[in-house]
Amino acid sequence: HIYARQKQQQAYHNHLHSQYRDRLQYWGHRGMSRSRGTELVIICDGMDQSKFCFPRHKIMKSKDFASFQRPRCHVVGMILHGRAILFAISDADLPKDASTHCELLAHALTWISSMEDLANLSVTLQCDNTPRECKNNVMLAFLASLVAKGSWPFVSKIL
Repeated sequence: HIYARQKQQQAYHNHLHSQYRDRLQYWGHRGMSRSRGTELVIICDGMDQSKFCFPRHKIMKSKDFASFQRPRCHVVGMILHGRAILFAISDADLPKDASTHCELLAHALTWISSMEDLANLSVTLQCDNTPRECKNNVMLAFLASLVAKGSWPFVSKIL
């Protein structure tokens, strides 16, 4: 079992090192974006809808209230480093999928294009590791179509 344990520890340390290298790359891009140069880093993530159940009170954790229908909502945040922070709030029954995130990204890029020329920017999109929202064929097709049409001639990266 010692050999198996050593292998597990090595795999865990490799994982931590890989995450740290990813973060170093993100921190470098983020710093360049904050200096308002030619790079724009966008990070987007959604909040768990259970965090926004109403009413929020410790008594609601009781079994007696487990079957209560409590209003929920989806909240997605986008940080455009050095430029803006955008939030989108929607009802819980609306899907929170790749199409939604494409729409939010399109809104963010349209908003930025009213202030800066996107042709001069290199855009880096940072997402969590959920294929449901950003890391999938829908988002890649959306980004590829923007570049192919010349609507926003930027270099995009997904970290």
